[in-house]
Amino acid sequence: MVRTDDARLEQRVHHRGMDEVPVPSSRKREVLELVAAGYATKQIAARLGISTAAVDKHLRQLFRRYGVPNRAALVGAAYRRAHIA
Repeated sequence: MVRTDDARLEQRVHHRGMDEVPVPSSRKREVLELVAAGYATKQIAARLGISTAAVDKHLRQLFRRYGVPNRAALVGAAYRRAHIA
């Protein structure tokens, strides 16, 4: 019984940790908002005055932070956490 209770506690702690994604920095939030608005990488780069490589780097970091594989999942995860409106 103790092992089962310990396993359940570990799952709850792990799950809670997955939900707690820190709010992105101002630059990453800008990238995230433009992705949510449907902008392509080149458009985001031009709008923010940064390189496409920088946009790609921000996106990779955001994918990792939110634990998602693509832009659509990223936008959904950010909306669910109220990181974008």
